[in-house]
Amino acid sequence: NNDNFRTLVRFALPTNVPAGCVVQSATLRLYASSWRTGRTLQAYRLAGSWSEMGVTWGNQPTTVGAAASTSSGSGYRQWQVTTQVQTMWSSGVNHGFLIRDASESGSGREQAFHSREHSQNRPQLTITFVPAGQ
Repeated sequence: NNDNFRTLVRFALPTNVPAGCVVQSATLRLYASSWRTGRTLQAYRLAGSWSEMGVTWGNQPTTVGAAASTSSGSGYRQWQVTTQVQTMWSSGVNHGFLIRDASESGSGREQAFHSREHSQNRPQLTITFVPAGQ
């Protein structure tokens, strides 16, 4: 099986960081319901808009910036996406994330993640704010 799965995910962000605060950390978590061990999973910031019903393999938006990486496996996979989220706020542009296997051309089963439609283990983006200057 040489299927290459990618996941696009977007979370609504407030218009502004809370007054007097900065983003200390941001963690993206997706629940893997199937996986292949020994892979590196990357989370990239998307450079363009997309719609859930309209995106295809051939028209998905490009990515921008460096990837956050984590290891493949079962259960929640977690990426530190602080830089990506800070850039979303500073640029005023939030198109979300592309999740991909770093070795997409490799053989074997790929990661598959729960979407927001699942009743359990939905995607999560946790952002921690601290007062500016700390």
